[in-house]
Amino acid sequence: MFPAGRHDNRFARFAAGFFRRRALAARTRFGNLGGVAALREPCRRAPVAPRAVRIQPDLVFHAPNMNPILPPGRLSRFLLVLLLCAGCTATPAPHPPRAAIQPVRVYIVSGQSNAVGYNHVKDYHGGREPFPEELRVQPRVLYWDGVESATNRWTTLRTTDAGSFGPEIGLSHDLQAAMPGATIAIVKFAVGGTGIARSTDYDDYIPSLAHFDDHGRNWHPPSDGRDGGLLYAALLRNVRAALAGLEAQGRRWELCGFVWMQGEHEGGISPRMAKDYEGLLSGFIGAVRGDLHAPGLPFAVGEINSHTWAFGDIARRSQAEACRKDPRAVLVPTMDLPRNAGAGGPAHFDADGTLALGSRFARALRDLNPTRNGGKVETGK
Repeated sequence: MFPAGRHDNRFARFAAGFFRRRALAARTRFGNLGGVAALREPCRRAPVAPRAVRIQPDLVFHAPNMNPILPPGRLSRFLLVLLLCAGCTATPAPHPPRAAIQPVRVYIVSGQSNAVGYNHVKDYHGGREPFPEELRVQPRVLYWDGVESATNRWTTLRTTDAGSFGPEIGLSHDLQAAMPGATIAIVKFAVGGTGIARSTDYDDYIPSLAHFDDHGRNWHPPSDGRDGGLLYAALLRNVRAALAGLEAQGRRWELCGFVWMQGEHEGGISPRMAKDYEGLLSGFIGAVRGDLHAPGLPFAVGEINSHTWAFGDIARRSQAEACRKDPRAVLVPTMDLPRNAGAGGPAHFDADGTLALGSRFARALRDLNPTRNGGKVETGK
């Protein structure tokens, strides 16, 4: 094909001249058989359906130079088809409309060490079975492994090189199974041994932490004219950077859920912290929704596990009360989940427990908005 435009006329003139010279040559050799007259007729569309032009069977060859001469009665029709084809151009397939492309469904995973994941794939099913490959690497799931500087990028979700993993593995696997046509994205930012509470607000610590100071590395949002904790600020930076990264790729996004696995800190070091955790958790949830402009963002909150936390029972009751008062938050039970017997320490879920925890988070988020299997909360501009 030739490109449409000013080249069409040049080609048409060339083709017309070429076949006119051929016709004149035929007239000279065989007499006027109508070919020249046919060339003088104006080109017009036939009132009937077009017929295919068979070129090869109608060719007449003249020895000795074997110049092909079309029978004169077919010349005008052949030229008409040739000229029409010269104006044809390939039409590219239209791009799907922007609205037809499903937004990426983004889930945030955050908290302390049980959100990080202190386990090993070799301990899956007590070490009796290999860790499933479909869990180890999930190529359809986007993953942002946050750091405090928020200089990360989107990659593929997989277990760490060291063989550990957090609840995001079971979470994303179950969400993808429930929504096979969706693109799932996980933004993770978690730091072990940290809390929402500001250390400077308390002084009733257990004896081993009598002079505890978190140096501002906490999840407390800004309040009472005071700056927020360093981790809270880093969390927002990571989420915003991750969403901006999707937009830079031309992707739309939805914030569909927030997984929060934290509270062992407050339940383990201070009775007043454990008692205050209801207000601390509610304030954190409200601040995240406000700062991310997602007022209905569902929260799945992991219950403090069965380890012997000094004030664990108090902290669990605080968690339950905060979730009871929030229609868009649910407490995910964990007391029955297995914990590490060796490496990783008994304060942390083992491989099976972490996988089960992720699955429970997925179920909780789906239950909060069953019509969307995860819930459309906030759509990227």
